[in-house]
Amino acid sequence: MVFTRFTSRSHDRDTWYGRRSFAIFHFKS
Repeated sequence: MVFTRFTSRSHDRDTWYGRRSFAIFHFKS
């Protein structure tokens, strides 16, 4: 799940990517 990806915040890339994905997902929802 995408949630697990940005939730982990293990990699810096996932930080901005997860935040962007979360924002888009929230807006789309």
